[in-house]
Amino acid sequence: MRTSLQKIGMAIALTFLAVAPGAMAQDKFPNHTVTIIVPFAAGGGVDTIARLVADDLRAEWSVPVLVENRPGGSGMIAGQALAQAEPDGHTLMLATAGELAINTTLLKSRLSYNVEKDFEPLVLAARIPNVFVVGKDSPYKTVSEFVAAAKQAPDSLGYGSSGIGNPQHLTGALLGHEAEVSLLHVPYKGASQQVMDTIGGQVDSTFASAVAVLGNVKDGSLRALAVTSKERMAVLPDVPTIAETPGLEGFELINWFGFVTKKGVAPATIARLHDAIAASLSKPGTASRLTAIGAEYVPMTSTEFGAFVNEETAKFARIIEEAQIKAE
Repeated sequence: MRTSLQKIGMAIALTFLAVAPGAMAQDKFPNHTVTIIVPFAAGGGVDTIARLVADDLRAEWSVPVLVENRPGGSGMIAGQALAQAEPDGHTLMLATAGELAINTTLLKSRLSYNVEKDFEPLVLAARIPNVFVVGKDSPYKTVSEFVAAAKQAPDSLGYGSSGIGNPQHLTGALLGHEAEVSLLHVPYKGASQQVMDTIGGQVDSTFASAVAVLGNVKDGSLRALAVTSKERMAVLPDVPTIAETPGLEGFELINWFGFVTKKGVAPATIARLHDAIAASLSKPGTASRLTAIGAEYVPMTSTEFGAFVNEETAKFARIIEEAQIKAE
């Protein structure tokens, strides 16, 4: 009898020892270097926010927290890196609407991973409306005037964006669809030339981030007709929304970026990651940096952020299909 009890006791002990290391590792999360993948080169807005959050996580957790820039491939290089990571919460990605919502439709045949199946949503880091601007010598002072002119001469008015399939391009496509006008899309490889050509009149208008055009709007070389969010922007309080235009009351399309990790991470680790990142984004210093680039942090649970990504994916898919947009 005693021998049987001893065997049972030993079996329980061995089982505990087998399970304990994993449990202890989970309890001690993080227990080694945390990496935040950024799908862009260093120095941009997404990279800046990733580094601010990394600094806070490093201070809180006392482990190395690195920002790894993996630009190129329309975000697919960064996405593949996360998809191949261990599901332990030590690898994160701070990605935009492009990587998490638009590519699912626009680059569907090229993706080697599935956003919904391979990524776990953590935190919506920022919402970033675009600004609809024209040059100072443009005859258009309102969205209504621009739309009216476009209706009079279809395919005569153009708008710039930072590339095919990005949120700026899709904003113009949505405006054309909702206003029932045909606009010419003029893609650029970056905001700098896009803005200069709008100032010079080479392109009739452009959609750009606030940080790209704020200085020009303030010095008068560009005229802001509207912003693309439902609410006015704090950095441009006198500029109306497109939704304030009669007939376009439901209009809204914004860029955004958020943190995700590999699917399969333990719920307790997801909760800890969410809370730590949310606390960092809520700090006054980080909030002011977001405001400076025309962005804002909107608190959401991880579940709410996941639902948001799904809704945005459906919205972008509808626009891409209605406008028959194809990747280059």
